[in-house]
Amino acid sequence: MSTCLLSVLVDDPAIPEVARAILARMARHVAELDLKIDALDQQQIDECLVTTMAGAAAAQGRGDRSGQQGRPDYPGDDGAW
Repeated sequence: MSTCLLSVLVDDPAIPEVARAILARMARHVAELDLKIDALDQQQIDECLVTTMAGAAAAQGRGDRSGQQGRPDYPGDDGAW
């Protein structure tokens, strides 16, 4: 159930007042969780960018064209890069 649907239900006079109060509380809780999820998503994106940039910088410093740390520019014994 999305926050928008909860908002519609909270405003519906056909729903008993007690139920609307509970739905309003749920809507606030869902909105808070959405904010926390957005913050965690952004944190994960930021960490990924830092890791990617650090790996690229390290690879460039070694002259490694693969762009990945510790990986050779030729296939290994198993044929994988």
